Amino acid sequence: MGHTNIQTNGIRSYLFSGRLSRVHARRCATDPAHSLGSAMRHRRPLHHPLEPCFEHATASLTASRSHSSVRAYRATFRSFLRYLTAHHPRIRRLPQLRRDPHVLGWLADSRSHLPPLSKSTLATRAVNLHRLLEELAWSKQIPSLMHLLSRDDVPRCDKSFPAPCSPSRINCCNTNCAGATTSSATCCCCNGTPGCASASAST
Repeated sequence: MGHTNIQTNGIRSYLFSGRLSRVHARRCATDPAHSLGSAMRHRRPLHHPLEPCFEHATASLTASRSHSSVRAYRATFRSFLRYLTAHHPRIRRLPQLRRDPHVLGWLADSRSHLPPLSKSTLATRAVNLHRLLEELAWSKQIPSLMHLLSRDDVPRCDKSFPAPCSPSRINCCNTNCAGATTSSATCCCCNGTPGCASASAST
């Protein structure tokens, strides 16, 4: 029991301490096996030879972040490693990774996921993988990893616009805004909704 408490305290200080900077986390004296052990307890290991590398990169990137950030990074690299296991089982070392077919293939596989993943999820995973590869490029001294993903690989989320006002709401806006100028007052009914501003300005 005493050993468990010591190990748990070491994991928490390594992964989640808000006082640790990113550089400090890279050179932390805490045993890296503790953070790796924490990851293994949360999820069954993939038994991929690159999993420990991505676990350590995740620990470095999320040393002062929330549990949700840790989960997001883990979900990303586990998805990537599952893809490699299924489609490129000969990839066993980081220097073997290539943009095409490994990273581009994973991006395409993610887009064809069933049920479909949202654009925000796809974008988050692309950004997370880029940051993980950047961290590994620095820590493992493999510069080529920094060029496996580009900005164009991140899906652009659809912009959402508010729905136009209904005629009854426009009439309400016109009534409430009577006598007020657009430069001195704003109608509380429409709050700048498209359709209202032009209608009230025209009255």
